[in-house]
Amino acid sequence: MHSSGSIIKTYCEKVRHYLDDPDLDAKYDDNYLVRFFLASAMNDVLSRVSMMSDVQIIQNLTLTVSEGVKDYLLPPTVRQVLRVGLKNADTGAWTEDFHPRNQFNVYGPGWALEGNLISFEPPPTSGREFSIAYIPSGDVQAHHETATQGTLNANGTFTMVTNPTLGSRDKRQNAYVGCYLRIFGSGVTDELVVSAHDAATRVLTLRTAATNTAGTYSYEVVPFLLEPMIDAVSLSAAMRAGTGRKITGAQMQMLMLSYKSAIKTAHDMLGNMNSRTGKRFTGGTVDNKNLFAF
Repeated sequence: MHSSGSIIKTYCEKVRHYLDDPDLDAKYDDNYLVRFFLASAMNDVLSRVSMMSDVQIIQNLTLTVSEGVKDYLLPPTVRQVLRVGLKNADTGAWTEDFHPRNQFNVYGPGWALEGNLISFEPPPTSGREFSIAYIPSGDVQAHHETATQGTLNANGTFTMVTNPTLGSRDKRQNAYVGCYLRIFGSGVTDELVVSAHDAATRVLTLRTAATNTAGTYSYEVVPFLLEPMIDAVSLSAAMRAGTGRKITGAQMQMLMLSYKSAIKTAHDMLGNMNSRTGKRFTGGTVDNKNLFAF
């Protein structure tokens, strides 16, 4: 990890380390590596890790619908919608599920994805707040601000800078929903999940309160990434950058082997991340037998 604790700066250092190319150092600065290779590498890794794993990376958003309005814009990071329904505000339990139906169903398809829209047919009959569980794509412009110019507001929201030091500020509405906002305080680094993003005002709403107090900070915004996923993203970007630099076949093969190893480690970590019960045995064991039944 970079001495600053930044994931984006760690990524830049790893790409340079894996390629070890003086021409790359001379021609491509860190901003170039972030702008041109990071987003595609994150898409690649998140897709392989989540879409091919038994335990997927799942994020949630709240969608406010209005009576008679059928089309609603989804955040650009939504790759696959798993569930649409209603949750109990107090318990968080799902109370209703809205399953998509066939396009030729006489009652309408229920809901369907159409480009970057979720379309309800028939339209909602009343104003409600739907919960949507989805798998993220990583299609986001991550960025890092070195100067202490990002503002943690007194109400718990965070205002991003207009032009960050590294990368680009994503100007699409709700683009950063589900991402991590990492605030670099003097003694504490906050890593907080973004629940809403106002692209016009640059304000991020956070799911939990920050440990740092209100003030200005350096910060970065990145998708959910485990340590082996950071390594895999760096290797994926190095292969893309190396293709343009025409690295040797042996170098490319070593990068590919390291990439596969990092992906495998990420799969292993996710596979056990949400496990709550032990393996099931068909025979009678202490795990599946009432010990107090005689």
